[in-house]
Amino acid sequence: MIDYTNFFLQSFPCSAKDIGGIKWSPDGTLLIWDSALFSNLYIYSGKGQLLKHYSPDGISLGIQYIVPSPTGQFIAFTNHKHQASLKETNIIF
Repeated sequence: MIDYTNFFLQSFPCSAKDIGGIKWSPDGTLLIWDSALFSNLYIYSGKGQLLKHYSPDGISLGIQYIVPSPTGQFIAFTNHKHQASLKETNIIF
């Protein structure tokens, strides 16, 4: 049996003011978003390099949750007003 208690790959600083969530994208990038107070999405490489900062239009009260499509072509956003938005990733990237 492998002991994973000391298995650590890397740590990196994040531009988010108050991290609300983190999710792997199908293309291997990390999607990190701010909590309810902010509407910011940060896209990082798997090695921790900031690739893009995105602040989606029409998302008030901050991003609640993000789901990339299985192909990575779209990203769905929800906010704390129970609204959803769908964006093409070529617009974001």
